[in-house]
Amino acid sequence: MMRIPDRMLLLTAAATLLLGAAHAPPAAAQDWRDIDVPRDPLPGHDWVLDWSVSDSFNYSDKSDWRFTRRWREGKPDGWLGPGATFFKAGNSFLVGGKLTIFGSRVPEARRGAPRNDHGFFTDRNTHTAYITSKKQLRPPLYTEVRMKASSTPLSSNFWLLSDDNETEIDVVEIYGDTDWFRRHPAHNAHFFKRGGNGDINRQGHHTTDRRWDNQYHRYGVFWQNDRYCEIFYDGDLVRQMWLPGQIPDPTGQYLNRSMRLIFDLEAHTWRKQAGVPSDADLADWGRNNMQVDWVRTYRSVGRRGR
Repeated sequence: MMRIPDRMLLLTAAATLLLGAAHAPPAAAQDWRDIDVPRDPLPGHDWVLDWSVSDSFNYSDKSDWRFTRRWREGKPDGWLGPGATFFKAGNSFLVGGKLTIFGSRVPEARRGAPRNDHGFFTDRNTHTAYITSKKQLRPPLYTEVRMKASSTPLSSNFWLLSDDNETEIDVVEIYGDTDWFRRHPAHNAHFFKRGGNGDINRQGHHTTDRRWDNQYHRYGVFWQNDRYCEIFYDGDLVRQMWLPGQIPDPTGQYLNRSMRLIFDLEAHTWRKQAGVPSDADLADWGRNNMQVDWVRTYRSVGRRGR
C-alpha cells in the first residue's frame, strides 16, 4: 500500500506544468488527501496527481470553471444512452460538494417510437445524465471515485470508454433494486467489434454480505498497461484482469486506446421491466440518484535520474 507522502504537494505542482492542468486548485481541496492509494506505482515511479481528471466538487454550480475545464455533459458522439435511458444535461447538478445525477420520467411527447433493444421493445422513458472527462487517459494510472449508488433499478456507474466505442473498463456497476444486485457490484472490460465479434467481455462481481447501494464507497482501477489492470473497492483488491487469459481479444489490441472517465445512471432493459424504474422510484429523492463525492487520478511517473 502506498501512502500519499508529503512530497505529493510538490509533485502536484510539478504535474500542473507537466500535464498542462493550468489553474490547479490548492492542495487543501484534496478531500482524499488522508486516504491511502491502495496500490504502489510502478518501480522507480511516483504517483503524480493529475488535476485535469481529479475533482472534489467543492463549488456550487456546473458553470464554474473548475467543472467546465474538466467535464462535459453527454457523450461526444451524441449517444442518448442504452435501453430506456435518455441522457439530459438537466439531470445533474452540484450541491454540498457532491455531483448528483438523478432519474426522472421522460414526458410522453419526447419518447419517440419504441425500438427493439436486446429483444425487448421499449422506449426512452427515463431521463438521467452522463458526465465525462474532457481529457482522454492512457496508462499507467490509478483512478478512483467515492460515490453513493442509487437504490432503484437504475445502474450507477463509474467507467472508462474510448471515443470509437471499441474499448471499455467498467470500474463499478451497481443496481439498487434487489438484494442480490445490491450485494454484488460488478466490474468488467469490453472489446467491441473485434474480429467480427460484437462484444467480448467477462463480467465479475464482488460478493459481500452487505449492501453497496445508498451509502458511500470507493471504487478504483489501476490501469497498468494494455493487458493488465486491477480493481479496488474501498481500498481492497477485488479483481486482477489478465486480459489475454481472462478476456481474449482476437486482434491482440486489448486496452490499447485512450479512454475518458464517465459517471452516469442507466436504465437497462436487458433486465426487462425490472431494469426500468417506476414512477414511485423516480419520485423518491432518497433513492432516485447517485452522488459523486470526489474523483482522483494519479499517473505513475518515473523519477528523474532513474
